[in-house]
Amino acid sequence: MFDIGSGELLLILVVALLLFGGRLPDVARNMGKSLGDFKRGLSEGTRPLRDAGAQIDREIEETGKPPAPPPRAPPAG
Repeated sequence: MFDIGSGELLLILVVALLLFGGRLPDVARNMGKSLGDFKRGLSEGTRPLRDAGAQIDREIEETGKPPAPPPRAPPAG
């Protein structure tokens, strides 16, 4: 994915250590928590789409044809 060699990785780690010093474990922990929260939120955001898809699949299996689309609302104005 990222073509980073061992020399570049060592340089990145040294720069991170210089920038963050003793706070580096806290920074890494907070970044991990943030990434976990982001993934959890993304998963919760796609759940309604997956549920709707599963419902459509069940209706297709039961009736043999896809459900009719909901009626469209008239344009406002």
